[in-house]
Amino acid sequence: MFRDNFHNFLKDKKFIPEKQIPFYLRWVSLFMEFCGELPIEKITDDHVDSFIKDLSRKREEWQVKQAKEAIGLYRFHHKRRIDKPEIEKSTNSEKWKKATDEMVKMLRLKQKSYRTENSYMRWLRSFYKYISPVLPEELNERNTFKGISYSSSS
Repeated sequence: MFRDNFHNFLKDKKFIPEKQIPFYLRWVSLFMEFCGELPIEKITDDHVDSFIKDLSRKREEWQVKQAKEAIGLYRFHHKRRIDKPEIEKSTNSEKWKKATDEMVKMLRLKQKSYRTENSYMRWLRSFYKYISPVLPEELNERNTFKGISYSSSS
């Protein structure tokens, strides 16, 4: 089950090339085996560090880096799924704040520079001001904002 949800998450969000998705799923499976019966909520950074340390003895550096990124994305995805009911209760500005926080977490997870993060945040604030009555979860390619239809086919 986790594989299907995580696979769809990686495919939908396009964080990584589609060819690499099976490898990311394999790294997460190996990590889950390493942790045994431990539920994902109880997994700490120490568990990740000891898995990565163990992996670095057997694998090349690029594989270790890919495994660490896969585990980070999986933990992000899992936490996001748990927090979803909370998001629905909050107000419009709180939802945008949470979306902004998620974006910052993802930029940091992908190790983007501080200047890149600031640039993205400026664009997000401008975008928010432009479409302010629309909630983040209502956004999609075919939304109509302020009488202008946005579509990827134009």
